[in-house]
Amino acid sequence: MAEHPIQWLNQPGYKGETLNPIRAEFDGRIGWHCEKVAAGCRFCYAEATNKAGRFMGTKLPYGLASREKVIHEIYFPTLKRPLHWKKPRMIFWQDMGDLFGEWVTENWITQVFRTVDATPQHLHVFCTKRPENVLRMWPATSWSHENSDDALYRPNVWLLYSASDQESLESGLPHLLECLDLVPVLGLSLEPLIGPVVIPPEALDQLDWIIVGGESGQHARPCSIEWVRSIRNQCSAAGVAFYFKQAGAKPFFDATPSIHDGWGRWAAKCEIVNGHWWPQFAHPKGGDPSEWPEDMRVRQWPNPAEAEE
Repeated sequence: MAEHPIQWLNQPGYKGETLNPIRAEFDGRIGWHCEKVAAGCRFCYAEATNKAGRFMGTKLPYGLASREKVIHEIYFPTLKRPLHWKKPRMIFWQDMGDLFGEWVTENWITQVFRTVDATPQHLHVFCTKRPENVLRMWPATSWSHENSDDALYRPNVWLLYSASDQESLESGLPHLLECLDLVPVLGLSLEPLIGPVVIPPEALDQLDWIIVGGESGQHARPCSIEWVRSIRNQCSAAGVAFYFKQAGAKPFFDATPSIHDGWGRWAAKCEIVNGHWWPQFAHPKGGDPSEWPEDMRVRQWPNPAEAEE
């Protein structure tokens, strides 16, 4: 089975997929729409793809100004694909935008969740930068009455909040925690990580999964290996699953890489600029775990069944 380029979708037992049923059309070109809400959005890979318009894309930037220019639509052939997949898939919905964006209609999101409810064999992942919209937009399940206790809970859905630094974490985390009763797995996608992050212990105890990744691409911002190590240590202490996706295109050390922390072999392959050590990884995104020390080769998935015991 071929691996998905978004590595955390390659959970054992599942085939990774991305689906983008919410589309935008402009001047005859089909692409996507989103709007930037935080510093982490600055060099958005989805926006770059949409602006390039090589295979798909409106060639418009992501932003409020583009919202009125495009025709938004839901594309049913994409929406219905999971209905035909018998073997389990781990599906990342709307990775080219945000399913909980203000431009997504109530009817469209209800249609997406009807597909989710009809495919319990699949694991559906929603990652949003707008956790404040989730409760308002989250429809009742198709199998329960609206006033029943399980009207909103979906056992086959994982919900992630995408943050990049302490400021964005603190602005959205309280809203994410309001969604505890919706899904079995609640987590953070700290990618691109552009600053140090300390997750409040009382909040971390309520989370199930933390993904971390440095920024890649032509305009990648630096990512300190020590920022990543700190988050890994926080997760380890709290017993929360941690997934190190990639170091990014510009990882750095604050001090000389030490043989004692496993990075010493990179000391001879570093450029020293402004007191920082910049390793020259072979992988352009710093995404090859074989280039990392063993203690950083941590790619865990949560086990909701264990959490409920």
